[in-house]
Amino acid sequence: MHWAELSALVTRAEANRAEMSRLQAERAEVCAAALDLVALRVAQRDAARVARAGTPRAYSGHGSRVASTVEFGDSIPLREILAELSAALRVGERTLSNWLGDGAALVGTYSATLEALRTGRIDERHAAAIIDAGAALDPEHRAKYEALILPVAEVETAPAVREYAKVVAARIQPDILVENQRRALAERRVRAFDLGDGLARLLLDAPAALVHGIFERVTDLAGALDAGAPGDSAAPDDTALPGDGPAPLDAGAQLDGALPGPVPVGRAMPSFDGDPARAALPSPRATSPDARTRRDAGIADDVHTPLPRYPPSLVDGLHRKR
Repeated sequence: MHWAELSALVTRAEANRAEMSRLQAERAEVCAAALDLVALRVAQRDAARVARAGTPRAYSGHGSRVASTVEFGDSIPLREILAELSAALRVGERTLSNWLGDGAALVGTYSATLEALRTGRIDERHAAAIIDAGAALDPEHRAKYEALILPVAEVETAPAVREYAKVVAARIQPDILVENQRRALAERRVRAFDLGDGLARLLLDAPAALVHGIFERVTDLAGALDAGAPGDSAAPDDTALPGDGPAPLDAGAQLDGALPGPVPVGRAMPSFDGDPARAALPSPRATSPDARTRRDAGIADDVHTPLPRYPPSLVDGLHRKR
């Protein structure tokens, strides 16, 4: 390809990205206007309720209503907006809820970020990263946070901005680290999914140090199997299929001297120190791109839980579903 043609192609791609960013900023403003319409409809319903009963509806912070004054249909204005826009745009209500939350945050809180989006200096993924990491900040800190992270967003990729934004937010308001960890621990879940053919997948939310320890331990055991454990005369019968991920391991295999038996509670797991199979294995955490990115950003392994998207005060509970 001629270099002049390549230059023209790059220029065209940049212009396309800038135009898409401008439209994303316009969509954010449309979504903020939609929430203004919800507020208007809520005010109209409140006025009608006062006229009928003579008592206004009470609120208890962030739009949550006092239980004794809840009436059927209080969420109808928001549901109306979600249903109409979802049908018109042919997107799910969850996606639309994310757009509404983003629009409210950009228009109401991060005006400089909205302008950078409008002029094509960032895209919607950069904006989402800024909103996410600033969710836990107190309102008085968000202007300083935006001023520090926006220049980074204009020169870095969106995933890098997400990590840097967490660091910036934590330095401005250190207590959010403890609060985020407390919230993450409270929201831990364990899920199991059947995969078919006698297999299942277990998803465990746990402290990062423990999860990485489990992963490295299982990977080391699998590496020992692949290399051939001491005292083994035959390789395992099972064969890993493509796409199984790093170092597959038959959880039921018990090769002599390769896999330790159950470890009683309170005792340390037997070590593979001195095993040449283990010594030849690199550490997955030390070599992964995600680990390198986190080290470069100065982020500890135990501070990795994404923050929820900033919800507008009108629609309490309108969070991004991860």
